[in-house]
Amino acid sequence: MNCDKCKDIIYQYIDNSLHHNIQESVSKHLQKCQSCNEHISQHKILKQTLKKETSSIHLPANISSKIYAQVNKQKTKIKLLRRAILAATIIIIAISSYFSSNKTEQKPTSTTKLLIKIHTTEFSYENTEKSYVIRTVK
Repeated sequence: MNCDKCKDIIYQYIDNSLHHNIQESVSKHLQKCQSCNEHISQHKILKQTLKKETSSIHLPANISSKIYAQVNKQKTKIKLLRRAILAATIIIIAISSYFSSNKTEQKPTSTTKLLIKIHTTEFSYENTEKSYVIRTVK
C-alpha cells in the first residue's frame, strides 16, 4: 500500500466498506506512515463534525424514490431524443442517396426500403406517468 492509494480509498476505509484484506493493508500502512495517519484523522474529525451538524436535518421518507423518478424521467427523454435523431439521420441518408444517384429510372434500394419501413412504423415508449409517442410525418 502506498500513500496515493491510501488517500484514494480513505473514505471507504473510514466507513469500513473495504474488503477485509484491503482494510487490513490500509491499517498496516497507517501504522507506518505519519502523513497518512494525520490525513485520515482529519477526515474522521470532518465526518464526525458533519454528522453532528446535519443530525437535525430530516429528509422526507420518500426522497430516494422521488430522485430516482426524476432520473428515470430524464433517461426516458434522452432515449426518445436518441430515437428521433436516429430516425431523422436514416431519413436524411435515404433521401440523399436517392437524389445522388445518376440513374434515370430508380429501383427501390435497401435504403429506400428501410426509409419506407421507418416511415410506416410508429415508435412509442410508455412511461407510468406519461405516454410518449414518436411518429413520422407522412
